[in-house]
Amino acid sequence: MIAVLSLTVSCVLLGLSVLHVYWMLGGRWGIEAVIPVRGNKRLFTPGKIGTLGVAAMLAFAAAIIMGIGGLTEPLLPGWVYQWGGWVIFGVFLLRAIGEFRWVGFFKTEKGTLFARWDTRVFSPLCFLLAAAVLTVLII
Repeated sequence: MIAVLSLTVSCVLLGLSVLHVYWMLGGRWGIEAVIPVRGNKRLFTPGKIGTLGVAAMLAFAAAIIMGIGGLTEPLLPGWVYQWGGWVIFGVFLLRAIGEFRWVGFFKTEKGTLFARWDTRVFSPLCFLLAAAVLTVLII
């Protein structure tokens, strides 16, 4: 079961990584729904280097989860996988909780396209990823 869960989480993370590479290369699909806005103005505009950095971190997270789940031979010391797994868990849990205004389950700004997608997809996905990573870590 852990191998299947690790593979599922890794595939989701790799898919998100590919999506970020697509955006870095100029793709527009979905871009309007993934950035919080105030009125009609984005709160931030991600640059190409930052977007590529997120893609790389997602791919690295997928590799860490595959290693923890025993899907790959370890290329790094064991502590990197354990600490990395806990960091990945923490990042996704904190993202799901949010910062209480723009993102996460406890956001106060609602009614925008991003807020609707965040409530229905992004925050639940982050929570499920955190729960799955925790499961892989402790079982």
